Amino acid sequence: MSATGERVLSGLDGITSNLEDLHRDIDARPELSLQEHRTASLAANSLSNAGYDVAERVGSTTSWDC
Repeated sequence: MSATGERVLSGLDGITSNLEDLHRDIDARPELSLQEHRTASLAANSLSNAGYDVAERVGSTTSWDC
């Protein structure tokens, strides 16, 4: 595995304990396709809390902006 891959995967231990709760939360509050603002925010917060650098609001949630 590359050094980058090892660096990325090394942070998984910091988020695995919360993944089930995160999954249940997202599953209980579905969002329309291309309008997943809350889901994106939850994912960004989880990764940031685990120590990953996260760039937010770089993509689009509307099909005509893609």
